[in-house]
Amino acid sequence: MDIAVIGASGAVGRAVCGQLLSTGTLGHGDRLQLVGHRGGASETGIFGLRIDLLDAYAQTAPQVEPILDPERMRADIIIMVAGSTPSDDPHTVASRDAVAQANLPVFESYARAIAEHGRGHELVIVQSNPVELAVDVFARHLGRRRVVGAGAYSDTQRFRREIASGFAASAWGQGSRPIVTGYMLGEHGPAIVPMWSTLQAHGVDRRSWDEYLRFARGGRALADLPAHAAHARDRVAELLADHHGEDAFAFVSQLPPDVRAVVKPWFAHWSGRTSTATAHSVVDMVLELGRGHRVVLPLQVACTADDWPGAAGVIGLAVDIDLAGWHFCVPLEVADDERQALLAAISTVNQRLAAWQS
Repeated sequence: MDIAVIGASGAVGRAVCGQLLSTGTLGHGDRLQLVGHRGGASETGIFGLRIDLLDAYAQTAPQVEPILDPERMRADIIIMVAGSTPSDDPHTVASRDAVAQANLPVFESYARAIAEHGRGHELVIVQSNPVELAVDVFARHLGRRRVVGAGAYSDTQRFRREIASGFAASAWGQGSRPIVTGYMLGEHGPAIVPMWSTLQAHGVDRRSWDEYLRFARGGRALADLPAHAAHARDRVAELLADHHGEDAFAFVSQLPPDVRAVVKPWFAHWSGRTSTATAHSVVDMVLELGRGHRVVLPLQVACTADDWPGAAGVIGLAVDIDLAGWHFCVPLEVADDERQALLAAISTVNQRLAAWQS
């Protein structure tokens, strides 16, 4: 398998490349392209990264090829992690609009290069932000079936972990940490939607599980999650700005699990970035796809109104996917408020995309 990582010299890109080799996802006979751009840290960084990777994994490494011209990309999977990120200074208000404006030309340039010079079958996995904007741009150039966003995958993984750890710490779980399935869909941003009705635990008493979920949700409406998360995020920023890391961690730990799943990445970002977890989500997806089977994963996709019982746009849904791309949205039995929240999310995302690309 050939993989290209756009933005390989950045923090997330380096983590992705390291994990691709350390997990054995790529080995002898495969190729890893480190994609950068001419000038500055990106150009020097990808050559230094090649040296570092081969020093660490010389016995098992694939062919590692730094490239500075995007038209030279030749890959089965292209991982997009290039672009600006929100400031990691908790004193600074995070602006999705500013990140979108900075990254839109980056997305456009790489999408055009792949469309004009690529193999014609590449699967693009987007982890750059805003994920929905990148998916929209790449899907327009490459076709929507060949482009997915990993935001919903990483959000889902966090949500499952917070639910599992919360159950284990509760009176109902009594230290038992279950294997949890379920989804966090919608936007990889403020219009995120925890799909409470999809949550299941394996190996625990059903009555205890249901009681815990009622307790964890606390009667809060899905529509209130953005406000709760924003308030909690602002409090964490205040504490970290004053270097009260222990207090910030204690504050986050007592939040409800859905709010924790949204706020924790900001905590990690402000205190040293989230490159390890972000990279792990992408590499985990590649491992799943590399097995050659069709799997169901939560991903951002550019869908039509025929793909799911909703509206057209870019949204995080459960989709059937393999290396050839995503095939269809998997119908989920969800509560009515969750369906309404997804409809509201896609409307919000559509408005953002229109504003960002106007």
